[in-house]
Amino acid sequence: MRTQIYTIPLKPIPWARAGHDGNHFYDKQKQEKLGLGLYLNKIHDAQPKWIGPLSLDVIFYLPVPKKKPTSQWCINLGDLDNYIKFLLDTITDCQLWDDDRIVCQIHAKKLYDTHPRTILNITELT
Repeated sequence: MRTQIYTIPLKPIPWARAGHDGNHFYDKQKQEKLGLGLYLNKIHDAQPKWIGPLSLDVIFYLPVPKKKPTSQWCINLGDLDNYIKFLLDTITDCQLWDDDRIVCQIHAKKLYDTHPRTILNITELT
């Protein structure tokens, strides 16, 4: 069973709806996906693509707000599903796998931390 942990030292980014200029839809987050994809490709190195089925464990560490929260759980700063969608779309774009439909299980959480980052553990299911 293959498994790998990716630590991405960037502030997590939630997915945003596509932009529209009146005639065409476009990806408003192209640059952010490119930056995240560079980190993922560097960590992934020359390993083979993930082929699935896969399980993901992901923790999004978001910046602590100025008004200190009473808990480590982040209830602000974007919906958890939007952070997941942005991450999965980026993994597909940078070709660590062919399509995110191979993800069969996800365990995710978002927490506050003084060092924003994302920790992703991908594991092949048998």
